[in-house]
Amino acid sequence: MRRRLALAAAVLCAPQAASAELTPDEAWGVWTAQFEALGLEWEAEAVPEGDALAVGPIFLTMRFPGLPLKMNLQLPGPRFVPDAGEVEVQLPASDTMPFSLSPTGDGGPGFAASGALAWRMEDVRVRMREAGDGVETRWSGARFEIDMTEYGFRGRPFPAEYRYVQSRFDITQTSRIADGWLHFTRRGEAGQVVIDYGYGDGTTPQGLAGTLKRDEVESLTELRLPRDGPSLDRLPELAEAGMMLRHEAVAAAGLDEDEEWVAGDLIATGETRWVNITALFTLAGEGARVVSGSDGAVMQLTDKALGLDVDLEAARVLLDLAMPVLRKVEPQDYALRFELDGLTLSEDTWAQFFVADGLARQAADLKVDLGGKAILLETVFDLAALGRSFYGALPVSIETLDLKALEARFWDAELTGRGAVEFDHAAPRMLDGFPAAKRDARFELVGAQDLLDRLIAVGVLTAEDAMSARMMMGMFTAPVEGETDAVRAEVEIGPDGQVTVNGQRLR
Repeated sequence: MRRRLALAAAVLCAPQAASAELTPDEAWGVWTAQFEALGLEWEAEAVPEGDALAVGPIFLTMRFPGLPLKMNLQLPGPRFVPDAGEVEVQLPASDTMPFSLSPTGDGGPGFAASGALAWRMEDVRVRMREAGDGVETRWSGARFEIDMTEYGFRGRPFPAEYRYVQSRFDITQTSRIADGWLHFTRRGEAGQVVIDYGYGDGTTPQGLAGTLKRDEVESLTELRLPRDGPSLDRLPELAEAGMMLRHEAVAAAGLDEDEEWVAGDLIATGETRWVNITALFTLAGEGARVVSGSDGAVMQLTDKALGLDVDLEAARVLLDLAMPVLRKVEPQDYALRFELDGLTLSEDTWAQFFVADGLARQAADLKVDLGGKAILLETVFDLAALGRSFYGALPVSIETLDLKALEARFWDAELTGRGAVEFDHAAPRMLDGFPAAKRDARFELVGAQDLLDRLIAVGVLTAEDAMSARMMMGMFTAPVEGETDAVRAEVEIGPDGQVTVNGQRLR
């Protein structure tokens, strides 16, 4: 069976004319080639039925890198039927997918869990054909759903929820093998995607439930994986050779909801509505990057423990994170950028923080852009090594920290700043638990005096409170020449721990 499937998968390796016919054996070979490139072990029986090929249940095994743990999953068996030079893939409209998590080798009792997922489809059609750049598979339909119907932990039932629903979708994916690599591209559209998740109920000490919903979704996924799958010990070599994952998506709107409870008592809730969502995730040799943004967000949060009941909205939100993922002796780049424009509170929430009739609601903006160099002591995908770091030193050494930009605006007041820190981990002297460092930073605050006057006028601050704030500013800032309401603080910290602000030594 393996030999026949290897020959069938060879269709992925050779250039094909767009008009070439695809056989059921070759179509099934595409599936198995993708399993293996993803690092999955598989077992299945394929039985010819005339010109068609019927595949029994597919048993998949995934092993967790660095851990004596594996996951087994049973998929419904497809039937590959030739049709006018293409192949129609027939799948059951509903089926059960048992799964389990169990230790391997000498892992001992360890973590063990099992359960079942329900597979449901409505008016779904799957077809495969030869294309100029590989074998193309198109999935389209009214509804596709995976719902966890059973879950048990260490032999006992445990309340948990997971449900994935994709509606009104059309997906085209292309697979090609060249030079020992799988090249995979997936483009998709969906009218709506919904994920429900949670654990616990009224009988458990604590619980969580949530929903993620996205409307009018478009996505693009690109993969480049070694034909025989990635392995932990070869990750640096494979990354250097071009192994990569890229996923980007946009959605017209979204809704996030969550609830948290303790001992049956609801203690926190959250609801966020998003507009024009963008998302990007890349993983390659230079590291991982996550970008998430929205052109508008409306959020409602309650938390009994913190005494919060907050309604707020923002005109724009952006998070951009880049970080290394492979262990290296040399320092690697990292970066974090966060931008929040037009943050406003509802009337009720504003009144909680600013109890004054004469103080109208104001919007705030915030931008933080920082980066630097770090030495990653463990590969992110080595789960065993990362687990050990929870009981020891952190698996990362920060070498430099650069504050490229800090911008905060509220009313007519504006705070800006930038700075740099260089850590010396080899130096014996530590400063308040931190490595010895060379640091310098510069901050400017414009409009603070006018803001204090306004807060006094509407009764938010007393004159005494404002005087204390002005005295603190006078201790750590100096007037900016030529400006009527602007101050500046220039901070320097030497490797010996000496601290100066605007040339005056504080430590």
